[in-house]
Amino acid sequence: MAPPTWANNEELDWLTERLPHFLDHQKRKKVQSFFRTLYTEWDARYPERTRLFPDIELTAQLTPEQEAELMEAISL
Repeated sequence: MAPPTWANNEELDWLTERLPHFLDHQKRKKVQSFFRTLYTEWDARYPERTRLFPDIELTAQLTPEQEAELMEAISL
């Protein structure tokens, strides 16, 4: 049995849709450009803050402890 994935089904579908773009960039040796765009789009669509704190509005102020937790998660 395969281990559980870190991404949910919606996220996996979104990533899978981008596979042809990745392969094209890989062939052209432009993978860095692909990932720069991918990370920007991913963060806009699936903010880490929402994953960590689903019950806190995006406009609400986080506590210093929550900010530290978010910064740690983003840096991984």
